[in-house]
Amino acid sequence: SCHDDFWQAYQSKARGENDQQVREKLPFIQLSIHFSYDVNSRELGPLSDFIIDIDPGMAAAIADIKFQLKDGKIDELFAGCEDIVGENEQIKKSQFCMIMKGRVNKLFAPEVLAIDPSDETNTKTLDMSNLKRLLMSGFITAQRGLDDTTHKENDKLGGVLEKLFTAAGASSATEEDKNKAKEIETVVKGIQDKIDNDFNKNLNKLIPALRIFGYPGLHDSELHTETVLDAKKLLGNHTKLRYAGANGIGLPETYNGLGARNLILILFQLYEFFKSYQGKESLPGVHLIFIEEPEAHLHPQMQEVFIRKIEQIIETFKREAGVSGWPVQIVITTHSTHMANEATFESIRYFLKKAGKTEIKDLKAGFCETPEGTDKEFLHKFLTLTKCDLFFADKAVLIEGASERLMMPEIVKKIDSSDSTLNLANQYVSIIEVGGAYAHIFYK
Repeated sequence: SCHDDFWQAYQSKARGENDQQVREKLPFIQLSIHFSYDVNSRELGPLSDFIIDIDPGMAAAIADIKFQLKDGKIDELFAGCEDIVGENEQIKKSQFCMIMKGRVNKLFAPEVLAIDPSDETNTKTLDMSNLKRLLMSGFITAQRGLDDTTHKENDKLGGVLEKLFTAAGASSATEEDKNKAKEIETVVKGIQDKIDNDFNKNLNKLIPALRIFGYPGLHDSELHTETVLDAKKLLGNHTKLRYAGANGIGLPETYNGLGARNLILILFQLYEFFKSYQGKESLPGVHLIFIEEPEAHLHPQMQEVFIRKIEQIIETFKREAGVSGWPVQIVITTHSTHMANEATFESIRYFLKKAGKTEIKDLKAGFCETPEGTDKEFLHKFLTLTKCDLFFADKAVLIEGASERLMMPEIVKKIDSSDSTLNLANQYVSIIEVGGAYAHIFYK
């Protein structure tokens, strides 16, 4: 959608307009992150760089990130574009976009500003490193490779163990974690010594066979074998998660259902993020973790339990590590009605696609004006009971009760046969029983 903006900026440049006019036509991506804090806190840590207001009662800070063309790079961005030839503008645009594709990554960069919440004209330019110290992020993507059949045995968990070991060995890790990492290193060193003394001694006996081929000659160095073990790689490549089987024979992780593996992998990755946060020399003020579609391969009850217990999982990590602070916020994207049912209205942001643009509905804001115990409570109970597929429907039909529900399939058939343009049977239509007196509550 922004291709035309680049083209218009180029046309502006070709007309000889000044750099400021050209820059105003160029597209950019802007993100504004709002932080709240305790005004009585004695230590604000990495957030202090972003607090630029002089109001002692202000408890908010704004970080504004803008991904845009670097200063003084307009000529470089459009260099050579004047040589584009074509029969019509569409062909020229196509060639132009291919040139832009290769230049955006080189010539665009993020710019970070601190903005005064009480006065938007009061800003301060900061470095990206300031933001990274303040805001740590982690991503658990939907493509977790659990059902990848290209490998004989796909062990995802060993890779997570390798990262945990790396975090435990960092200079800023806790003493307990450092000691665990040292113990693993000690065990590996013992195996290394055994290999050096026994295995390599026998391996060296094979070297004389090379002399048959005239190696080593007068100017060649003597050969000897050396086997080096890396504890990190041992964990990553050779540690397998096993499920208890009979007679001491463990079953590989690939033998378990994809749902169980998905859940274990998400928990391992969350724990890895937690340990990575604890290992930071300067603790960030916010740790933002995104979990993309955790419902993959999980049955409905498990999906509901996952959402219900996510906060409990975080508390368990903190309790086991003996720490009180982990300022984590988790953002979950989902297409699961079961997860949507289990979450409260306050925590749901609903993305509605309208004519090529996305409208974000904050359900928390939608019910702010409604007192507790009235419409909001009724709706939440009602939608939970009816398994709210309403969230994922293209259209909704509100009906009174069971009689109408029985009639609906027949009504849809008759409508489709009388007007083929509607095609209701092939659309995602959600039918909701609302009773006679409650339909108006659903309008918002």
